[in-house]
Amino acid sequence: RAFALVLVLALLGTTLVGQAMAAGGVSRSELTAAEAAADEAEQSLAQARSALAVVESTRTRLTTTLERLAARRLSDLAEATNTESALRIRIATMYMAAGGRIEPIVVGDVASFSTRVAYLAAVTEDDRDTLNRSLLSANDIAALQESARNQLAIAEAQIMELAAVETARSAALDSARTRLIQV
Repeated sequence: RAFALVLVLALLGTTLVGQAMAAGGVSRSELTAAEAAADEAEQSLAQARSALAVVESTRTRLTTTLERLAARRLSDLAEATNTESALRIRIATMYMAAGGRIEPIVVGDVASFSTRVAYLAAVTEDDRDTLNRSLLSANDIAALQESARNQLAIAEAQIMELAAVETARSAALDSARTRLIQV
């Protein structure tokens, strides 16, 4: 029974479509073309939305990266300031321990004095290198931030372009569906 009912409905539907096509002058090829145009417009819109989602994801990732870099740069600068302060205190202490004085000094033991000065020079060089590395790290982060900002600006421009493409393709899909309904 169910099969007979489905068969009757299919034949009735085919007859009605055939009569409508004959009455309106619509051919099967026109209907197929309208369906194909609607499908193509739908796929085109889906591609535009997919591309837009990818770029929006990139924008979100870049925004998060910029926030992390800003926090890290502040942390590195604070650490560099603390390191510089500690190094200055240490250098002053070592300088005094190595025999540095404001007034002229008389060196009694040249070998001992030379050893102290050499030690002071080696330690202060290491301290300066540490401080320079810390400051360079903060400056590298600034360069990374600038690069991320540039990439974010590019992503924003792409989002605007893709949003316009999405709007155009959505309108094209509406038009194709309207044409299909008319056919």
